[in-house]
Amino acid sequence: MTVNQERKEQTTVALNRWRRPRLRVVSDAENVGHASWIEFFFDLVFVIIIAEHYAVC
Repeated sequence: MTVNQERKEQTTVALNRWRRPRLRVVSDAENVGHASWIEFFFDLVFVIIIAEHYAVC
């Protein structure tokens, strides 16, 4: 692999990392109102951060 090819691949990876997330629209009526696992994860992280902040104060 040449140096130019390697730089091009690194640039492509960096650009893909910074793309805006695409909105996922679910057309199934049964999935309306359900949170995904990633939403639960971030909610949990937020609660832990808030709880640790008030535990320190």
